[in-house]
Amino acid sequence: MPLTNKLHFFNPGHETAVLHGSVFYTPPAHVRTMTADLGFLPAWYGSEGDYVLCEGGSPVLPEALCPTVRAVDTASLRAGLQLPPLLAAPWGISLPSLRMFRDLKREYLPEMDVPAWSERYAELSGRQTAALCLEEIRRRLPLPIVPDGPKFFSDPEEVAQMLAKASGGFVLKAPYSSSGRGLLWMQGGGRPSQSDMQRIVGIIRRQGYVGIEQALDRSLDFALEFYADGKGNVSYEGLSVFHANEKGVYKHNRLAPQDELWKLPEACLGDRLRELLPEAVAGALGRLYAPHYAGYLGVDMFVYRTAEGWRLHPCVEVNLRCTMGWVAVRLFDSLIDADARGRFFVDFHKDGALDSHLLMQARYPLQISDGKLSGGYISLCPVNKSTRYVAGIILADINKNK
Repeated sequence: MPLTNKLHFFNPGHETAVLHGSVFYTPPAHVRTMTADLGFLPAWYGSEGDYVLCEGGSPVLPEALCPTVRAVDTASLRAGLQLPPLLAAPWGISLPSLRMFRDLKREYLPEMDVPAWSERYAELSGRQTAALCLEEIRRRLPLPIVPDGPKFFSDPEEVAQMLAKASGGFVLKAPYSSSGRGLLWMQGGGRPSQSDMQRIVGIIRRQGYVGIEQALDRSLDFALEFYADGKGNVSYEGLSVFHANEKGVYKHNRLAPQDELWKLPEACLGDRLRELLPEAVAGALGRLYAPHYAGYLGVDMFVYRTAEGWRLHPCVEVNLRCTMGWVAVRLFDSLIDADARGRFFVDFHKDGALDSHLLMQARYPLQISDGKLSGGYISLCPVNKSTRYVAGIILADINKNK
């Protein structure tokens, strides 16, 4: 009988680990810090009977809001803590994360089921496969969408020549990046500066190629969340609406009912969007991803303005992992009062998050109604003097600091 309960582990930045393709990969400092600070986050989307492996412990929470997922650390396992048979469930599959789970299996959890690594994951995680997905969605979706997909270059000089001849704005993307990282915004009509060329050369040297797309006038960022079973089947899990800054870097997700979230893109693209878009995207994912990958995945997209009216970019990137959008969907369903509105956010504090956290607690006191969060602020992970990253919820005026 297959295992259903999971041991979760938050490993952000797994795309870079996939690119590196080595169990000896050492994540950069900011990824290690985020892993330590936000290690409890999977407790909020896991199911009853699941566990989350995190070294920072659990936040202090009102009893009504405590998730049913239990936090454990390696010290407890070393001391003899016994866990039932579990399925290893990293935030995103990579060789280093699977190696960690295999080590845990060998030393403490002999009955744990650890997924096998596939070399196909590197191909699926790159932007070239996302570009194929975009073309597949275009064929399936009878709506006006992005006119041209990205172009890919492995020669820096070809990039310089293309930009010198082109006009308008462009965005250059590292093939293994997400959440607005690995982007370089440039203007056509001239040769790139020396510093920009250095960045282009560096991306190509490290990752093999660079993608280039026309910069578009983004109006609304959102994503569709799915689950793939590894056998070609895809299930639609929900819509997430998020805010990114002018450079495309993720800031927060809206917390609201699905019907209310769908009205935002439908106001621009028509009320058939809810009927047509999930089916078209699921069909594309089912052909390209689901036969080779089992797990959650999110497809980022946006509405943008043109002289002819609103248009849709239905596949900016495909994230083969749990996503903050998926967390937001689960949070609203399981934790938030149906009448409350707000945002789920992840913030970085260079000089430490504790002072800001205490200020937010004082400014937005926590409110609970019938066992659900109905107002105020809460951090979803512990915050102490060493914390830099905070994942939190604020239920207040979501139109402020959009």
